[in-house]
Order: sequence, then structure tokens, then C-alpha cells
Amino acid sequence: VREEVFDEHFADALSRLAFDDEVIEWVRTALKQSQSDKKREHDEEVSRLKTRHARLQDRLDAMYDDKLDGVIDADLFERKAGEWKVEQQQLLAALETHQNASDTYMDDGVRLLELVQRAEALFLMQSPIEKGRLLRTLCLNSTWKDGQLHVEYRQPFDLIAVANEETTNTNADLGVQIGDNENWRRRWDLNPRWA
Repeated sequence: VREEVFDEHFADALSRLAFDDEVIEWVRTALKQSQSDKKREHDEEVSRLKTRHARLQDRLDAMYDDKLDGVIDADLFERKAGEWKVEQQQLLAALETHQNASDTYMDDGVRLLELVQRAEALFLMQSPIEKGRLLRTLCLNSTWKDGQLHVEYRQPFDLIAVANEETTNTNADLGVQIGDNENWRRRWDLNPRWA
């Protein structure tokens, strides 16, 4: 089989990943909303960890004063202080994890959408080496049998291809635009969160 034939079939397979601009805008809006929810939850968790750490430090200080005043003995002080210091170290590790957490998933999601949207055009204009790199990024496995190319997409591209195929089939039957299809329409969350 000639390379041009493969190029044509792969370009067709990649075109199945592209979807309507309305859907991209909807997903972009959903990602922004998700990021603001994630940031709020992140800030609340950091505040909770800092409060717990400060409370333990206050207890350590008060217990030290009690030890100096003879209210508690040295053994009890050492045992409780050791427990609380271990918990403080765990809280500091959790705080560091939260502070180092990446908030770039929205940007990554938008870039992923843009890649999917332009995959066919990028594929057609690239050199053979770059085409292979793009296909390895998007496809898990491909087979050629009886003049047909069968592509298995990597995650999450497989979900996009399936949703687009279902949308296309439904739209052909109903005569509607992709953005109007229920596969891409927002549904009520089973666990609604109040603003």
C-alpha cells in the first residue's frame, strides 16, 4: 500500500476527533468553572491545615507552660509533645503537597482540545517523522485489513471519537447541529454543589 493511501486513511481517522466550535467553547467554560471550584477547595484545605497546625502549636506551648509549672510530669509532656510534633510534620507535608500542586490542568485541557481540533490538518502538513509522532500521541494501535484502516485511539481520544460518532449518527437521523445534541449538552450533576 502506498504511503499516500495510508496518509488519506489516517487523516480521515483523525478527522473523527474534531468537533464543533460550540462544543469546544462549552468544554472551555466547564474547565474554567472546574478550575475555580478546584481553587476554592484548595484554598479551604490549605486554610484548614494551617489552622490545625497552629492549634497544635498552641497546645504544645500551653503544655510546656504546664510542665514548667509542675501541673503535668515530664513523661506525659514528652509523650504528647512527640505525638503532636509528628502530626505537625504530617500537616506540613500535606501543606507542601497542596502548594506544589499543579493548576495547569485547565491549560492542558484546552491545548488537548486544540490538538484534537487541528489533528487532521497538522497530520497532512507534517513530515513522515512528525506524522509518526502525532499518531503515537493520539493512537494506541492501528491495523490494516482488507483495504481498511482500523484505529484504536489512546485515552481520552477514544472517548472523544466515540462521542463524536454517536453525535454524528444521531445528528444524521435528527438533522441537528452537533452542539444541539444531548451527548454534548450539560446535564444536571448527581451531586450538585451550591455556589
